[in-house]
Amino acid sequence: AQRATILSVEGFLYSVTMIWAFPAFGALAERRGWLTAYGFAGIIVLALFAAWRWLNRARPAPET
Repeated sequence: AQRATILSVEGFLYSVTMIWAFPAFGALAERRGWLTAYGFAGIIVLALFAAWRWLNRARPAPET
């Protein structure tokens, strides 16, 4: 029951994000070019990854 709820929330958040992200990416690519749009998207991904790593810095690595 919880797994289905989490998957539903994840799917909903993905859809809500794409509602604004796709048009924004297209508008940026149209105005500034594809290289700028992909560069900006890459910067956002790197920033999110850095924030995720920073927030999880105190958590020990899982043992295998």
